Amino acid sequence: MMSVSEALLLQDLKRRVEAIERALAARRAPGLSRHNAEKIAKAEQLREAVRQVLANDPQPYRLQAKHVRRKLDLAALAAQGVAEPSLRTVRFHLAEIRGSTRVLPAE
Repeated sequence: MMSVSEALLLQDLKRRVEAIERALAARRAPGLSRHNAEKIAKAEQLREAVRQVLANDPQPYRLQAKHVRRKLDLAALAAQGVAEPSLRTVRFHLAEIRGSTRVLPAE
């Protein structure tokens, strides 16, 4: 015979195991991995576009995210299926390209 505390612990353990099994099943889902692969590919396309803007500028170290966003060829990105990036997204990619440890400003 189990005590009440043991029964509660067992019930909690079963809930945790079920949650872990659901998480593992979600990771193995082919739709999710395909979706993530598409998002990663689009992010790489955007990062490459940001690199091109930096490469074509005579003073790339002075460019801020708003300048880079203005210079992006949005029509070419749209043709590749990449949505117009937000300023925060451009800032993120710009910081990663430059190797910044502080990617986004503290909010």
